[in-house]
Amino acid sequence: MNYTVIGGLIRGSFRELNMYKTSLILCLAISASPAFAVSITPTIDTQLLAGELLAGAEIKNLDGEGQIGTFSNLLLRGANNTQLLLERGLVLSSGYLNGLPTSNTSTSFGTDTGGSGDGLINAFPIEKFNRGGSLSHDAAVIRFRFDAPANVNGIVARFVYASDEFPEFSGTQFADGFAFARSESGRDVNYAILPNGQPISLLDQSTNIHFMANGESSDPSVPSVADLEFDGFTRILELRAPVTAGAKEDFTIVVADTGDGIYDSAVFLSGLSFFNAPGYDFSIGSVKIEDNPKSRDFQEFSAVPLPATAWMFISGLTGLAASLLRKQRHA
Repeated sequence: MNYTVIGGLIRGSFRELNMYKTSLILCLAISASPAFAVSITPTIDTQLLAGELLAGAEIKNLDGEGQIGTFSNLLLRGANNTQLLLERGLVLSSGYLNGLPTSNTSTSFGTDTGGSGDGLINAFPIEKFNRGGSLSHDAAVIRFRFDAPANVNGIVARFVYASDEFPEFSGTQFADGFAFARSESGRDVNYAILPNGQPISLLDQSTNIHFMANGESSDPSVPSVADLEFDGFTRILELRAPVTAGAKEDFTIVVADTGDGIYDSAVFLSGLSFFNAPGYDFSIGSVKIEDNPKSRDFQEFSAVPLPATAWMFISGLTGLAASLLRKQRHA
């Protein structure tokens, strides 16, 4: 089979679809232009990163230079002019942040950094697919430490998870993932866990908690929800993890590719803070939609589906193109 010829035909079809998609997005932008512009700055300045993370935090070490940085003004757009804003914080990506496009126009965006994986992501219940002896790849990792103040028993953070694997590689070995883990008796325990016990990853459609399509190359009726090159975004979510009052605590934040190093994912993490809730049950997954009026009022877009025949044809092209790209990558 001549993959070069088939790949060229498919890429040509994608270009035509993207012209249609881009025109629609421009029309939507005119009527509902964002009030803020997202900004991402890669950095390995540990003091700067610690300051964005938590007052008094100390960065122990970083892995994934060029994949870690700060962000501001991550705006999520919903139906009926509803919006959510994650003001600022840290961003970790399984690809390079420098030059990350501020629009989603590519059908297969990603950068394989050649980086190693991480054991926290390897523990996810994802179909095993080894490359070089490990499940995950291109991990971006921050390990940090802080002294928990008296009269607290937990820490809380807001975050958005984004992925270019959405939706076609949900439930596959390419699902990627995010972990937020506490060191407990010599082992790391991940607290970025959904109420059903699953980690934050595109394990399957049913566990993609409020994951929204950010435009869709195979369905130009799907509007853009964020000005970044990822095919899907969660709403602003919240996670909680336990701490011991007055103790020194060690935590790890990880984002990594799985299966291969292409088609990136990222987490935007904002404003860690402490809380005290006696009796709070940390043994169950505590990731949920943030509890504030703006989040409750936010309305997600409902995509208008294409006719079945067109959808089946385009979906077939998408799957074949993705398969060819994956094969070429591992050839």
